[in-house]
Amino acid sequence: MLDPELVEQLKGIFAPLTGAYRLTVSAAGHPAREELLDLAQGLAKASPKITVVEDEGQEPALTLERAGEVLPVRFRGVPGGHEFSTLVLAILNADGRGRLPDAAVQARIRALKGPARLTVYVSAECTNCPDVAQALVLVALLNRDLSVEIVEGTWFADELAARKVQAVPTVYLGDELLHVGKASLASLLELLETWLGAAPITEELPPQTCDVAVLGGRPAGVSAAIYAARKGLKTLLIAERVGGQVNETQAIENLISVPQTEGARLAADLRRHLQAYPVTLLEDRTVEKVIDGPRKTLC
Repeated sequence: MLDPELVEQLKGIFAPLTGAYRLTVSAAGHPAREELLDLAQGLAKASPKITVVEDEGQEPALTLERAGEVLPVRFRGVPGGHEFSTLVLAILNADGRGRLPDAAVQARIRALKGPARLTVYVSAECTNCPDVAQALVLVALLNRDLSVEIVEGTWFADELAARKVQAVPTVYLGDELLHVGKASLASLLELLETWLGAAPITEELPPQTCDVAVLGGRPAGVSAAIYAARKGLKTLLIAERVGGQVNETQAIENLISVPQTEGARLAADLRRHLQAYPVTLLEDRTVEKVIDGPRKTLC
């Protein structure tokens, strides 16, 4: 059962939801049924927009529907631990209220050629898994020719053995191994463009104009963007992800005025400070992709 304090936090997160969402739990007679059902019902307690039903399926799984439409996202096993945030973000992104990339990246995702089925093998303890799972959930929600399954491997040992999955996250495209290990949305999108191909982007993208463009979202880049914005300059920050390599650092003890922190927490703090200033953030962009891309995305 979800902690009551967490449910209260989720009430604030889900308060802006406009769509009606149904979580369908499948785990009839399975040892994971109670845990999976409790998790889904905990989400339902956090919002009147979320309801839970059970079906007769025996494989432990959770599917999402919005206004009667089955979304191309399915969780197999129990999305607990670090993957709980992936489930929460899936609902928010389906509602258009999650962490969506900028218009140019969305256009590239919509241009991917399908149909294609993605499978992401994860574990609840894996710290690298959520970035990969959340990126591919977002891809599937923006391009309905693609679908994604997030598989928590605890309950599917035979399947992992058959596919020789030895590390997580592991991503399959159909029956082909696509990727193993940590990855950003930018790198996964490039992989999918290589494997699937992409249609020409014909939609008109809004131009980005600014006084200052900062390339790179590590602490120094974020600081430069904030100081520029403080001076009243229209500032654009282009980065693969806010924090950069800091996200992979488990413990940080040499940051001036900060006795101890973790990389992921520091990256989240950097993002929060950015949001306090009028800085336009183009995330999930490698510098090479920006320089080689349409010049109208630059100042």
